[in-house]
Amino acid sequence: MLASSALADPRQRATELMGVGNTLYRAGDFAGALQQYRAARDLLPSYRLDFNIGMTLAKLGRDTEAAAELERFLRDVADVAEPEMVGRAKLTLTELQARVGRLGVICPVADAEVLVDGTAVGRTPVAGWIYLRPAQHTLVVRAPGRQDFTHTLVLYPGDHPRVSVSLPAIAAAAPPEERPPRRRSVPVYRRWWFWTAIGAVVIGGAVAGGVAGYYYTRPVPSGELGGFRL
Repeated sequence: MLASSALADPRQRATELMGVGNTLYRAGDFAGALQQYRAARDLLPSYRLDFNIGMTLAKLGRDTEAAAELERFLRDVADVAEPEMVGRAKLTLTELQARVGRLGVICPVADAEVLVDGTAVGRTPVAGWIYLRPAQHTLVVRAPGRQDFTHTLVLYPGDHPRVSVSLPAIAAAAPPEERPPRRRSVPVYRRWWFWTAIGAVVIGGAVAGGVAGYYYTRPVPSGELGGFRL
């Protein structure tokens, strides 16, 4: 019983709010009606509230929002809603589509983020149309590990292009090429042939010096170094 009572309360409250909204709508207070309808739908989602919200947005001149609501209504519940309600929704949506632009996005990558003019409008796959006011718009689709897709286009009333989006994967950076360690240059004084040559010069010099000293017998003048005498 407690569970049934808890379930009945949101339904009863939502019904009350929708009734208030209907009264405000008939009185021409569309802003007040919209507030009541949305509060009721927060408590209890209902296709009748979806319809009421779409029609009220159209009365307020919020064409792109109204078109999105009515399209979603027709897509989700057209087969179960009352025929009169479906007929009115189709007629109003057709009128709205002639006044606004709409954009279709086709993308093979799932769960990519879709932005229009810097504002997120959904994720792929995008169901139905993205409704936009006639103007220039920039479409961006992005996903982790993939190159961003950016496309700028101008929409006129009634335009409805579909954009095919390609999101190529970002190539992984190649690992740095391994190079063999650089050989350190050995100083010339540490090379074996250097000291071999030095030794040869020393020995040769000693021999030459000995020969020169042997034949150089002239007395060294006073005051000079006597390095040549043995």
